Amino acid sequence: MKAFRAVSFFSVLLWATSSIADGPARVGNAYYEDLFRSVGCPSLYCYYTSSVPTPTDALVRITHVACLLATTTNNPLYGAAIQIRDGASFGSSNLLKQMVVEVPQPLAAGSSYFYTIDRPTLFVVGAGRYIFFVVNSSSGAAPSPYAYSCGISGDLIPPQ
Repeated sequence: MKAFRAVSFFSVLLWATSSIADGPARVGNAYYEDLFRSVGCPSLYCYYTSSVPTPTDALVRITHVACLLATTTNNPLYGAAIQIRDGASFGSSNLLKQMVVEVPQPLAAGSSYFYTIDRPTLFVVGAGRYIFFVVNSSSGAAPSPYAYSCGISGDLIPPQ
C-alpha cells in the first residue's frame, strides 16, 4: 500500500509540475497554484500576473503567496498587495478587492537588492477572476526588477 501511495503522490506531483508551463496547476478540486509569468512596471509600481482567469467552476482560496524580487537600484519597495480584477489588462480592468501583503527589508548584495516575500494568507477569489500581485516603490521610478519569481497557492472551493 505504501508503494502505491508513493507512486500516486509522485504521479500527482509530476502532473502538477508539468502543467505549470501551460498556466495554473490544478489537482482535481483540491489544490491550485499559479506562477505569475508576466510583469509590467508602468509607473511607481510593478504588477505580476499569469493573465489566465481563475477556474469558472470553483472559488480559489489563496493560502500562500511567495515572491522573490531583485532590483539593481536602491529603489525601496514600501508596499505589496494581492489584487483581484475583472479583466486580464491591469490598466483597463476594475479592481474588485485587494489584500495588503507585508514587504520585508531587502537584503543588499553588491549593487542588487533582494526582497523575499513568503507569507501565509487567507483570501478567497471568485470564479473567472484575474489575480495580480502588485508591488509599490517609494521613489520616482518603477521598481524595475531584473529578476522575479512570484506565485500563489491554495485550494479550490466548490460553489454552493
